[in-house]
Amino acid sequence: MSNAVWAFGTVLQIGDGGSPESFVSLAEGLSVTPFVPTADVIDLTNHDSPGGWEEALPTIFRTGEAVFEGNYIASHATHQQVRTDLQNRTKRNFKIILPDPGAETWSFSAYVVRFELNPHDPTVQQKMTCAVKITGQPTFTY
Repeated sequence: MSNAVWAFGTVLQIGDGGSPESFVSLAEGLSVTPFVPTADVIDLTNHDSPGGWEEALPTIFRTGEAVFEGNYIASHATHQQVRTDLQNRTKRNFKIILPDPGAETWSFSAYVVRFELNPHDPTVQQKMTCAVKITGQPTFTY
């Protein structure tokens, strides 16, 4: 029997910058694609490498982008906020909360780097996509 968890209920939350900071979910989410942590690699292979096999050393961690897709509501504060943050190059705290039994949370600082409207999608009247670029070390709570 599988212990897999349905992804329904995954949210991207945006912080208000207060102290203590409050977070609110971006409205009417259709999907949240978490960032993909990777590491750069330096090739250390040399003529002394055992058996002629490559040798490698992981270096800088990369996070990439997290992507949110949702129904666009022009008057909703969270949708206005991500659009404004893009224009102002505002660094803000975000959280991705997964719907597993322990409510796994990925917390990070990020910049909004893309805000896109798709009025031609026949499945909804208007859909939005925004991407955030993580800066610094994220934290993972399990």
